[in-house]
This record gives sequence, C-alpha cells and structure tokens, in this order.
Amino acid sequence: MDKDLEAIAQRLITLTSSSKAKETDLKNQTSTKTNTCKKCGGRGHILEGNTAKECDCLAEQSYQRMIKNSGIVGSFLEIGFKEFDVENRHETIKNAKVKAMNYYKAFKDIRGDRHNSIAFLSKNIGGKKTGIGTGKTHLSIAIANNIMRKYGIATVYMPYRDVITRLKQNMIDEEYYQREVGKYKNAGLLLIDDLFKGKVNDTDINIMFEVVNHRYFNHLPIICSSEFGVNELIDFDEGVGSRILQMSEKYLVEIGLAPEELKEVRTINYRLT
Repeated sequence: MDKDLEAIAQRLITLTSSSKAKETDLKNQTSTKTNTCKKCGGRGHILEGNTAKECDCLAEQSYQRMIKNSGIVGSFLEIGFKEFDVENRHETIKNAKVKAMNYYKAFKDIRGDRHNSIAFLSKNIGGKKTGIGTGKTHLSIAIANNIMRKYGIATVYMPYRDVITRLKQNMIDEEYYQREVGKYKNAGLLLIDDLFKGKVNDTDINIMFEVVNHRYFNHLPIICSSEFGVNELIDFDEGVGSRILQMSEKYLVEIGLAPEELKEVRTINYRLT
C-alpha cells in the first residue's frame, strides 16, 4: 500500500511540473507574439522582389542587448551632449565639452590608433582638486551613449571603486575573476569612471594594470574620468598612468580652476549620483 501511495504522489509531482512548464511556455509564446516586429513578423528579413533584406528590428535588438550588457542603466541612458549646458560657464568646462564632441566625431577613424582614448582629469591647485563636480562623468557617459547608438560598438561602464571591490572579494574564484575582468579587458570601448577613487593599495593597482595594459597593447580605446591630474596618476602607478595618458594624448582634458572660479562652477550641479 505504501508503494502505491508513493507512486501516486510521484505522479502528482510529475503532472504539476509538466503543468508549470506548459504555463511558462505559453507566457513566453504570448510575450514573443506581443513583441513580434510588424514589418517582418519576427523573421528578421523582408522580401523585396527576389531579394531578402535585413529588417531594422535586428539592429534595434542588437542595440538593446548591447545596452543591457554595458552596465549603463536608468537615467544615465538618457545623458547626451545637449544636456550639458555650458552657457556662461568657465572656458575650461566649455573646452571639455568641445573635446568630448570632437572625440565622438573622430572615434570611427581613430578607434584602432595608439591615441584612441580620452581622459577627463582634475588638476590639483593649492592642494585642492579643482575639477570635482564639473561634469567629467556626464561627458564620459554622453560619449559612450552616442558611440553605442551611432556605431554599434559594445561599451562597458566600469565604476572604478565598485568594480575593484567586487573583483578583490572574488579573486579566490579564478573562473569568476577571469570572466569578470575579461569584460573590462576586451570591451569594444571601456569607460572607467572615477579612477583611483578612495584608498588604493597594490591589489587595486595590479588589477587596473592588468586591464589597462591589455587594452594598451591591443589598441582598445578607453574613456577615463578621475579626480586626479596627470602627475598624480603617474604617482599612483607609472605603468597604469603613463599608458592612459599616452592613449589619450590627443584628447586629454585636465580641468583646473582657481578658487574664485570654482565658486562660480559650483552654482551648477553636474554631479551624477
């Protein structure tokens, strides 16, 4: 009798699992039908006479996958150059926007060059970092968003402090570490935000050298923002600093404002938080 009850129970489990699986399949099918392209019916191609032409939906699907993998989320995806207001702003900030836009326009031609990167740095004047809050991250993300949309080049956003912390916490898991660090080493375009933010130790520098050195030798472009200036990046680590500076030589922005100028800049909040 016990065996019969056990068999009935097992049968009920099987039927329940099968029912849930069918329900999931039905939901997926409904979702697919709802999102099916009206032009091609989900086939991805449109017939024009005897010729099959790729539907526009394929490019949009590819773009959406790229956005999902970029790490740029929420309102950051809406950030562009037009939102960066420079009216009545300091010339240093106006110049930063001009260089950002020039870099974006030239990107397709310089992508494989040695000087294919851009860096937004903060000059230290009188012991103060005078470029903080002036829009370096805004311009960096604006470049990335435009390049992804215009050229379809996969971009990965690397918020320095968060990523470094996560990588250090998981270094013992070799498979995880290599997979994660590989995203930053091999991305079509890498955006490093707030380089060397917070306390920096040898492990931090070693991870960044691994990423930057790989990109340097493979001519893979970087967008970099930092609260530090040229000399300070070199002081942190000559290997990391010198490579980034060489790669961004033609598009190097070092914002340095005198104390009285800094008060004016702070009347507008460019900080992205």
